[in-house]
Amino acid sequence: MAFSSGTNFHFVRFRRWDDVSSHRCRGMPTAHEYREKAAELLTKARERKGRLVDECLRLAHGYMRLADHADANRKVSVQQQQQPQPRPD
Repeated sequence: MAFSSGTNFHFVRFRRWDDVSSHRCRGMPTAHEYREKAAELLTKARERKGRLVDECLRLAHGYMRLADHADANRKVSVQQQQQPQPRPD
């Protein structure tokens, strides 16, 4: 996948070591957070024209797919936690 020349990358800047460790420990975004990001991109798509509309829609679709995966992973995780653990003999 090639990035367009107008792609903006956002880098996280940390001022203290505490900022770095708290950022790393946060984990993956939730399905809700992915859906919020998709909604933001859909709003941006309505405000844009031309190729940017397509890019915003493509990204929003990707975030919705990530939300679906996050929901599925959460369900599997809950099921695994509910299963009785075998006792070591």
